[in-house]
Amino acid sequence: MSAPILKWPKEVAELLCSAASIDPGLFVVGGSVRDLFLKRPLYDLDLASFSATQLSNKLASVLHAKKITLDEENVVFRLILSNRYQETRQIDIAQIQGKNIEEDLKRRDFTVNAMAWAWSQKEFLDPRLGMKDLAKKTIRCESEKILRADPLRILRAFRQSAQLGFKIEKNTLKLIKEVKALTLKPAGERIRSEILSLLEVPGASRQLLEMDECGVLTSLFKDLEPQRNTAVEYYGKGGVLTHSLTAAQRADFLMSRLKLIFPKNYPAIKECRRNIVILASLLHDIAKPETARVVKGRLHFFGHDLLGAAQVSNLLEGLRFSKEEISLIQSATRHHLRPGYLAEAEEITERGLYRFFRDTGKDALYTLLTAWADHASYIPEKSLLKFLPLAKKPVGKDLGKAPQALRKTLRHLQTVNLLVSRLLNPQKEVIPTPLVNGNDIMKALRISPGPEVGKMIEKIREEQALGKIRTREEALHFLNAFHRQALAKRSGT
Repeated sequence: MSAPILKWPKEVAELLCSAASIDPGLFVVGGSVRDLFLKRPLYDLDLASFSATQLSNKLASVLHAKKITLDEENVVFRLILSNRYQETRQIDIAQIQGKNIEEDLKRRDFTVNAMAWAWSQKEFLDPRLGMKDLAKKTIRCESEKILRADPLRILRAFRQSAQLGFKIEKNTLKLIKEVKALTLKPAGERIRSEILSLLEVPGASRQLLEMDECGVLTSLFKDLEPQRNTAVEYYGKGGVLTHSLTAAQRADFLMSRLKLIFPKNYPAIKECRRNIVILASLLHDIAKPETARVVKGRLHFFGHDLLGAAQVSNLLEGLRFSKEEISLIQSATRHHLRPGYLAEAEEITERGLYRFFRDTGKDALYTLLTAWADHASYIPEKSLLKFLPLAKKPVGKDLGKAPQALRKTLRHLQTVNLLVSRLLNPQKEVIPTPLVNGNDIMKALRISPGPEVGKMIEKIREEQALGKIRTREEALHFLNAFHRQALAKRSGT
């Protein structure tokens, strides 16, 4: 086949020349060829060689790169490039599978990733008509066998669909549905990477809907399947699962409009990880099916926040999520109801605010973003856009300008906005540093180490947050008075 006109970026061309000087028979393959045609940045290079081990060893030495073995069985290596390269971050080098490059390309996941360029011969290879699908912006896989060879390709289809803005071809979706039971077969680390890469893409909540339609979502997160038939009378078709997916959509909406929704606090919030906020929003009600109870004619989910936090932790540990990622999502699940409780009170007190921040700690911001998505899921997107200005008002202000059915939810969003502002306000610590320590307390009250000391520290910190204690002397005076009252209460005097 005659070669299309290809123009490789200068840095990439130099790297490929270095590789070809070691192995003239190498091929540029997969995403590198695809992205060149799509005019996407070539951060990662994919090479295929009949001598992958030798090529990777020598090229790593020439480029002063760090070599990592990605797949010992299939002979796949990664070279991490030094900072001297401005655009390209890494080079993956794989052993050609089969008798020739054509056989290798036929084993690859999707047609748009099954094109190759013989660098030295300047020959373009496209045995599966990937260029045709590239032009149609289509993700296509021709056989179930290809998906079964590496079930991670099931998730990769949705991730690449999101990243490239391509549609997954109907027959490919049908094949994915037939092999959905294999979704959890790959190693947890690989699954985690695909999930987080997918949810990092703006608009990826659409792929979550598509994953659910072909059964992949609940094959991946099995605890979500019982949601489908829970509270259908309240949430409509799809029950709690419909709500969870809508919350994930609102999280996607939120993270794409941070400057509009939180204009004053945007710089700090934009550092939050989109993928974690969306995943937390998807999983926050994971325990509702187990806790669903009808009491006096009303459906309740008592304790679903606490039980859900435990379920989320177990689920994500199995998929090898990091401790920090688990903590963020677990905290969001445990505390997502708290902003709503504050909103429903007649008055949001300083004590209530302090206790929220005390309990959510370093995970507070992610919990608030998840709560925003949760509450926003009850407002249609068009109405949400229309009434966003009200959501940024002080709690309770101008709610009369909204329809009655939206006022409660808008008050909840106003409360989240208040909490975010207080959290990110540098003028005042939401969790102040105690003015006295444990040794001070034991010395002043003449007590031994024990739980009472910790309770005293917490009590002083809360009084500081309320503005009732400002100095060390005031703290010690409060301690003595509080301790005398406690002793008197115990003795009944």
